Amino acid sequence: LRAAFEGREIVIHMAALITVQSRDEPAMRSINTGGVANVARAALDCGVRRVVHVSSVHAYESWRLGRPLREDDAPAVDPS
Repeated sequence: LRAAFEGREIVIHMAALITVQSRDEPAMRSINTGGVANVARAALDCGVRRVVHVSSVHAYESWRLGRPLREDDAPAVDPS
């Protein structure tokens, strides 16, 4: 990551593992949580000024309601 971020002002992070089978899958947690931490750490180390992180609809409670996401929707707090 550091080699890719060196000299950059902005990094856009869109990588994730999405599955409907099991939201507690260890690989999913490692990639979606650990991966973001790795990107953030490498960006800080390389002096990147801005990181844009794109997540899935599962980061918000509204995905359970079967309606489009709105700006004022609350973040998901229940991991199941």
